[in-house]
Order: sequence, then C-alpha cells, then structure tokens
Amino acid sequence: MAHSIKHNIASGEGYTQKLTELWGMTTHREEDSRSAQALRAAVDSVIVDTLERDPARVARTLEEVVERCKLEARYPVDEIDRAAAQLRHELGIRPKLN
Repeated sequence: MAHSIKHNIASGEGYTQKLTELWGMTTHREEDSRSAQALRAAVDSVIVDTLERDPARVARTLEEVVERCKLEARYPVDEIDRAAAQLRHELGIRPKLN
C-alpha cells in the first residue's frame, strides 16, 4: 500500500510544530539502560531530521519496514498494521488515494 505525507505537513503548514512534537516523543521504556535510551533518542533524531529533509523517504522506508516485518511473521499482520497506522498518524503520513 502506497502512502504520502499529508499536504499540510509536506507544504510546511504546521511543519515546525509537528517536528517539535515528534522531537519531544522520544520513545523509551523505564527498564531501558542508559545506552538503550540514548540509542532510541538518536534514532528519533534521525527520523525527525529525515522527515524534515525528505518526508517521502520516511514514508517509503516505513512501508519497506512494515513489509519486512510481515514477511518475518514474528507478529500477527493485524498487529503490525495497527502499529504502522499509529506511526503514520504520529508522523503525518496518510494512505495515498488512488
């Protein structure tokens, strides 16, 4: 399934606010070691930077990762789809209308 960045994000409307929100959403778990927390923060930083420079690349990469996860079959497809939908929502990516 192809996806695109929402018009208002890609056109710059509210873009800075969205990046600020994303920057503040560093994913971590209390049980993570300091190095795991630092790694997660670094990954989030790369995603935000790439989202700012090339939002279409983030959308494409997300879809590639989703397909890889489905092929590995470690998790149920519906669980992968729900997680991907949530991430798309948080990043401002929506399904491309054909």
